[in-house]
Amino acid sequence: MTLGNCIEQLYVELPNHLTVVTANHENWVTEILPKIAEPQRDRLSSEIRLEGIRIEGARELITERLSAYEIDAEKITRFFADDWLQQVFTPLPELGVRALLMRAADRFQALAQPSRPPAPRQRLDALFQSEVNNVRSKKALQAYNQDCLMWFAKDIGQAISGVSAGRTSGHRYFSFEWRWPDRLVCFAFEGGDHWRRWKAVADEGLRMARGRGGRTFLAYVFRTPDLAKVPRPSWAVAKATLDEARTHGFRIVELTLDQVCDLHAARELYSDALQGNIAYSGPETLAWLQAHFATFLRELAYPPPAADVETETPAGTAEPEPAQKQQSPGPRHAELDAERLRLVLDIVREQRIVDISAVLARLGSADLRDPLLRSVEAHPNLKAHPGPKTIFLQWRITA
Repeated sequence: MTLGNCIEQLYVELPNHLTVVTANHENWVTEILPKIAEPQRDRLSSEIRLEGIRIEGARELITERLSAYEIDAEKITRFFADDWLQQVFTPLPELGVRALLMRAADRFQALAQPSRPPAPRQRLDALFQSEVNNVRSKKALQAYNQDCLMWFAKDIGQAISGVSAGRTSGHRYFSFEWRWPDRLVCFAFEGGDHWRRWKAVADEGLRMARGRGGRTFLAYVFRTPDLAKVPRPSWAVAKATLDEARTHGFRIVELTLDQVCDLHAARELYSDALQGNIAYSGPETLAWLQAHFATFLRELAYPPPAADVETETPAGTAEPEPAQKQQSPGPRHAELDAERLRLVLDIVREQRIVDISAVLARLGSADLRDPLLRSVEAHPNLKAHPGPKTIFLQWRITA
């Protein structure tokens, strides 16, 4: 949606210019283009799709690359020995150029060091944990992301047995659903915190619940830790509507920071697979992620019976909207106090690079992990380096 608005603004306000939008074709077709409004799509010329390379072109490209480094003809012939190139293109008639060059690089390394066995590809769980550590170390990557939540409901949700996952029609807020013959689970994606909007969301959930056609009905709205808490104590009519909606299957799902990091890391890992940046295909990466989230999916599709709803604000009280958001980051999202930060600076300055677990041990609590990372992010002399198993903290000398 944002890209579509940007395209529209460029088209209207900047005449006599050319803007080129480049994207991986799979991501463009499945994730980006559907979110651009039809009038804004009309501002784009027909796509120029870069085709893959066939075996004849692949041989020429690799030969040219090797020749550029003055590798003689005999060694180039050895490079193509044992029908290596034919095996690369079996059974596909063409490959992406990047995929071909990655395979050629592996071949070059194998020939250069024949005694060394080929390195096994990194496990998906290690790649995923590396992405989780990357998200965990950067606060900006933990912010509410509607596209990620919609991707989770759409792509990960398809793993549930017997489900039909798709967009709803005729609804303003609940835009996606999981459907079975006897069950309906709907999702709204709302990052705001205005009481009127939330009353409208709850009202729509109530209307959908009453028209469910005898099915079990559930309606979810995800919230992330960076968003203001809803409902607020000052709400009255909206809270009463929300409470009534809860008795008909409406739920606000407060995601934990751990869950947010998992979801955002999963989306990034899947995107890497689609773009050929990891040694796993999109389908096999998606299957692994679906298995990883299987428990969470079951909890959403088949939750335990809800507890009784308690109304915190008496009905009829006025609902003033505060001038600014009532949001408190809480202890897990605050930075370290001055004394603990001084200790961290002493440790990292002395060791130059150190495992975060060693620093937490000196601080005396693993629960300080997130405040520590927020302090590292804010301090000019500290930098976090995410890895597949842990996060390392490095001392940096600034000018």
